[in-house]
Amino acid sequence: MSAALALKRYLEDRAWVDERYDALAREYDGKYIAVAGKKVIAAADTIPQLRKKVKQSALFLPEDDITIVYVTTEPSSMIL
Repeated sequence: MSAALALKRYLEDRAWVDERYDALAREYDGKYIAVAGKKVIAAADTIPQLRKKVKQSALFLPEDDITIVYVTTEPSSMIL
Protein backbone atom coordinates (compact mmCIF):
# COMPACT_ATOMS: atom_id res chain seq x y z
CA MET A 1 0.00 0.00 0.00
CA SER A 2 1.28 3.44 -0.80
CA ALA A 3 2.09 5.85 2.00
CA ALA A 4 -0.54 8.27 0.69
CA LEU A 5 -3.26 5.60 0.83
CA ALA A 6 -2.18 4.46 4.31
CA LEU A 7 -2.30 8.06 5.53
CA LYS A 8 -5.75 8.59 3.98
CA ARG A 9 -7.13 5.49 5.69
CA TYR A 10 -5.54 6.49 9.00
CA LEU A 11 -7.05 9.98 8.83
CA GLU A 12 -10.49 8.58 7.97
CA ASP A 13 -10.41 6.08 10.84
CA ARG A 14 -9.02 8.69 13.25
CA ALA A 15 -11.79 11.13 12.30
CA TRP A 16 -14.34 8.35 12.86
CA VAL A 17 -12.89 7.72 16.34
CA ASP A 18 -12.84 11.44 17.16
CA GLU A 19 -16.51 11.81 16.17
CA ARG A 20 -17.49 8.93 18.46
CA TYR A 21 -14.83 9.29 21.14
CA ASP A 22 -17.18 9.71 24.11
CA ALA A 23 -19.24 6.62 23.23
CA LEU A 24 -16.11 4.59 22.48
CA ALA A 25 -14.52 5.71 25.76
CA ARG A 26 -17.59 4.60 27.71
CA GLU A 27 -17.58 1.21 26.01
CA TYR A 28 -13.81 0.60 26.02
CA ASP A 29 -12.69 2.76 28.95
CA GLY A 30 -8.98 2.39 29.66
CA LYS A 31 -8.34 0.18 26.63
CA TYR A 32 -6.46 0.38 23.37
CA ILE A 33 -8.74 -0.12 20.40
CA ALA A 34 -7.84 -1.23 16.89
CA VAL A 35 -9.89 0.46 14.19
CA ALA A 36 -10.05 -0.50 10.52
CA GLY A 37 -12.59 0.63 7.98
CA LYS A 38 -14.36 2.79 10.56
CA LYS A 39 -15.01 -0.21 12.84
CA VAL A 40 -13.51 -1.34 16.14
CA ILE A 41 -12.00 -4.70 15.34
CA ALA A 42 -10.36 -5.43 18.72
CA ALA A 43 -9.74 -3.97 22.17
CA ALA A 44 -7.19 -4.81 24.87
CA ASP A 45 -5.41 -3.44 27.93
CA THR A 46 -2.01 -3.22 26.22
CA ILE A 47 -0.73 -2.73 22.68
CA PRO A 48 0.99 -6.16 22.60
CA GLN A 49 -2.30 -7.82 23.64
CA LEU A 50 -4.15 -5.81 21.02
CA ARG A 51 -1.72 -6.77 18.25
CA LYS A 52 -2.08 -10.43 19.26
CA LYS A 53 -5.89 -10.20 19.09
CA VAL A 54 -5.73 -8.57 15.66
CA LYS A 55 -3.32 -11.23 14.37
CA GLN A 56 -5.57 -14.01 15.73
CA SER A 57 -8.66 -12.56 14.09
CA ALA A 58 -9.85 -13.83 10.76
CA LEU A 59 -9.43 -10.37 9.19
CA PHE A 60 -5.78 -10.76 8.11
CA LEU A 61 -5.26 -7.01 7.85
CA PRO A 62 -1.81 -5.52 7.28
CA GLU A 63 -0.66 -3.23 10.10
CA ASP A 64 -0.87 -0.25 7.74
CA ASP A 65 -4.66 -0.72 7.65
CA ILE A 66 -5.10 -0.53 11.44
CA THR A 67 -5.35 2.58 13.60
CA ILE A 68 -4.62 2.09 17.31
CA VAL A 69 -6.09 4.54 19.81
CA TYR A 70 -6.17 4.59 23.62
CA VAL A 71 -9.60 5.63 24.91
CA THR A 72 -10.57 6.73 28.38
CA THR A 73 -13.28 8.61 30.19
CA GLU A 74 -10.64 10.26 32.38
CA PRO A 75 -10.08 13.92 31.60
CA SER A 76 -6.82 14.59 29.84
CA SER A 77 -4.37 17.14 31.11
CA MET A 78 -1.59 18.94 29.37
CA ILE A 79 1.48 20.47 30.88
CA LEU A 80 2.54 23.55 29.00
